[in-house]
Amino acid sequence: MPIAVPTIEPVTPSVADAQLARTIGQAWEGTASLTIVLTGAGKPQTVTLTAAEYPALQEVLRQIALGKPVTVLPLAEELSTQQAADLLNVSRPFLIKLLEEGEIAYRMVGSWRRVPLSEVLAYKRRNRTAREAALEELAAQAQELDMGY
Repeated sequence: MPIAVPTIEPVTPSVADAQLARTIGQAWEGTASLTIVLTGAGKPQTVTLTAAEYPALQEVLRQIALGKPVTVLPLAEELSTQQAADLLNVSRPFLIKLLEEGEIAYRMVGSWRRVPLSEVLAYKRRNRTAREAALEELAAQAQELDMGY
C-alpha cells in the first residue's frame, strides 16, 4: 500500500461522512472496544479498537461527526512559513516576526525557513494559556469593582 504524503490541507467531511462518524462514535461510546470487519481484496479481517489505545481516532471521529474539517499530521512534520501562519491564523510577516524574536523555533533549509509542527502547536498552547489567564484576571477585576458581570 503506498504511503500518503502528509498535507496540511483539511479534509471537509460530507453530510454522509458526518453521519457515519456519529454512528461509529455512538457505537464506540460507553463500550470497552469497537470491532470492525474490513472487507475487500482477499479474506475479511477483523480489527478491534479500544478507546484507551486510540484516543486520537476518537477525536477525529468526534470532529468529523460535527462536520468540522480535519487534518492529521505527524508532530515531526515541518511546515513552510505560509502553512505555519495559516495554522495560527496570522499573516506570514507576523509569523516571520515571531520566528525572528525566538517565540517559535525553526531551521533554515537553504534560504527557506522550516517550522516544526510541534513548535507551532506549542506556541498556540502558550498563547491560548496567556489569553485565558488575562481574561480570568479581567473577570476578577470586574467582580472586585462590582461591574455587574
